[in-house]
Amino acid sequence: MALLAIAATLLVVLMVQNTEIVQTRIYFWVLPMPRFLLLGTMLVLGGVIGYVLGRKRTRTEEEAKATPAHTPPPPEPPRQDGGTAPS
Repeated sequence: MALLAIAATLLVVLMVQNTEIVQTRIYFWVLPMPRFLLLGTMLVLGGVIGYVLGRKRTRTEEEAKATPAHTPPPPEPPRQDGGTAPS
């Protein structure tokens, strides 16, 4: 509960200190928005991208563990009669 209160307080401080309007250019669009909104958007976008990529990586590793690795047959032991194996 205390951690949530601290996070909320820090969020309010971030919002109050970053109220100035910034212009964000995306190709031919110009989007004026408060700086705290831009920071929050980038934070959420980064979290979503990290979650998706991490989930994809975890799924790939799980699939690799599920498929058994091919193990070659063991080598044949040497012959007792001293001869060579027929070719």
